Amino acid sequence: MMHGRSWRFALIAHTLALSCVMGATVHADDTNPVDVATAREVGYQAMLALERGEYSAAESGLDRALRLRPAPTFYEARGRARLALGKWLAAAQDFSAAIAFGERQHESEAFQHARSNAKQALERLETQLPHLTLLAEGPIEWVTVDGLPWSSAALGVPRPLDPGNHTVEVFARKGAPRRYTVQLEPAEQRSLPIAAPVQLAAAAAASSAPQPVGMAHAQQAPTQSRTPAYALGAASLVLIASAVITGVIALDRRSAFDDENQPQIPSSRKQSLRRDATTWAWLNTGVWAAAIASSGVTAYMFVAGGPSEPSGRSGLDLQLTAAGRF
Repeated sequence: MMHGRSWRFALIAHTLALSCVMGATVHADDTNPVDVATAREVGYQAMLALERGEYSAAESGLDRALRLRPAPTFYEARGRARLALGKWLAAAQDFSAAIAFGERQHESEAFQHARSNAKQALERLETQLPHLTLLAEGPIEWVTVDGLPWSSAALGVPRPLDPGNHTVEVFARKGAPRRYTVQLEPAEQRSLPIAAPVQLAAAAAASSAPQPVGMAHAQQAPTQSRTPAYALGAASLVLIASAVITGVIALDRRSAFDDENQPQIPSSRKQSLRRDATTWAWLNTGVWAAAIASSGVTAYMFVAGGPSEPSGRSGLDLQLTAAGRF
């Protein structure tokens, strides 16, 4: 048994060394030889981890090797590690990347072998991938699956997912989302009806109900109170007035010190006047700083103030859009 494992380890080492060295001769003009050597060593250790069944370590090592130098051998091996970890979609992407890795002149047999293995693995995997179809019951604003946006255009369309548990969340602009949990088995085709949260459903029902004449004109969007902004503005005015007063006093104390700064004036008297002038100067500086900060905050509160219900798309809309499509 150990003899067989030693033979496989030797084959892995030979394959990686051959693939990296032969690949480097093809791209010697645009490949850093240090990166090639490092990728070969990191990839070799990752292959050993894969053979030992340490799939997370193998995936991590092959991630590093691929960042240093992409190769179909690394993609195919990482696909096997991810497949063992239950990351079937990611494994399918790796197998596809290995297949798409273009053939090169004088490339090693290891590259060709990796592409062939990846093609066979992908064909088997495609028949085993579970698919989930989300069926919308009523208006739906935003949907996520496992925290990733699920495009509204994909509602009603089967989409592949990894086997296992998945969390589906349906969002509205206000209130908690409606949450579903679904478990998918290999090769399973599942349909899941989803509905909007209670708040959105109630709003849709209310909008479709007939309203008395003039009701639409009577509804007004609530606005944020600007009382804090006015109060802070008044405080800013007080601080500015205090800064002016303390500035005048500081100048007066400084002038008194300059007038008394004569050789015949006792040293204790001059030191007292200097401390007094310095104290008032620092006090004036602090009051001015507070006045400026308070004025800036006041201006921001007035500019940022407005309706509590922003027009257009909500913050949730923008966040989900920025995250990209699932």
